[in-house]
Amino acid sequence: MKKKKQEHNKIEYIIEYAGLPVGEHLFEFYIDNAFMQQHYAKPLENNYQITTQIILLKYNHSLQAKIKMNGNISVLCDKCLIQYSY
Repeated sequence: MKKKKQEHNKIEYIIEYAGLPVGEHLFEFYIDNAFMQQHYAKPLENNYQITTQIILLKYNHSLQAKIKMNGNISVLCDKCLIQYSY
């Protein structure tokens, strides 16, 4: 999947599952600040770096999804206001 650095389009994250054949399908996405900013009107304070794997198991009449997310989000401590990686 090709993605331009710091430019994201919501369409890149849509999985067209209706046309998939029966079986297991792996999709990988990278979620960062540019992606998250699409969902917020004001600037983000946190730094997102998340790798997401979605495994779709398609059967004749059903669909099963397994989602694995791994990464870091830097957030501000409520007490000392120092940014740390969560």
